[in-house]
Amino acid sequence: KEILGRIPYYFPFIEYHLKKAGVPEELKYITVIESAMNPHAVSKSGAMGLWQFTKNTAAKHLKMKISPIFDDRRDHYESTRNAIKYFKELHGIFDDWLLAIAAYNGGPGTVRQAIRKAGGGKKSFWTISRYLPVETRNYVPAFIAVVYLNKYAKEHYISPIYPDSYHSFLHPNNIQKVNLSGPLSFNTISEHLGISMKKLVFLNPD
Repeated sequence: KEILGRIPYYFPFIEYHLKKAGVPEELKYITVIESAMNPHAVSKSGAMGLWQFTKNTAAKHLKMKISPIFDDRRDHYESTRNAIKYFKELHGIFDDWLLAIAAYNGGPGTVRQAIRKAGGGKKSFWTISRYLPVETRNYVPAFIAVVYLNKYAKEHYISPIYPDSYHSFLHPNNIQKVNLSGPLSFNTISEHLGISMKKLVFLNPD
């Protein structure tokens, strides 16, 4: 219910970029499975952000910026842009979106190995699933279940619980970029623009 309540804030932004990139809009539901749409989520393995990138995948493979000051994995725009980039890469390898989703969870090497065990050649997720680790084997069905439940929530009497307040919506039409000549603290911004510190932190999880 709480996750349904976060959809009006996060999905318009994610949908915009998925459509712009020409990839399936349903990929937005990966953020539900990975982080429950919480940019501050951190897994036991250290994966972080809406799309739960590990430090190795983010910094080494996708060249995302990670420092003691900020982390692109928590940034709405950078994490979504790189998730799309990574999904395009995975789809280019397997030419199948369900296999790309499985590879997003278990890694392309894991999926390749399962394909080899299943006899090689062009294979579907369902053909190779029994050769995948349990977590990855269950990941795609979980994705399908989340898509279904979000689409038919009313039919199952599931009502969203909205947060106390969302300070802003992330759709690009509501965002304006401002270039700064140097560092600017949240305290200064809060004081001069009359924006609460809570609001600034909420809008800038990175």
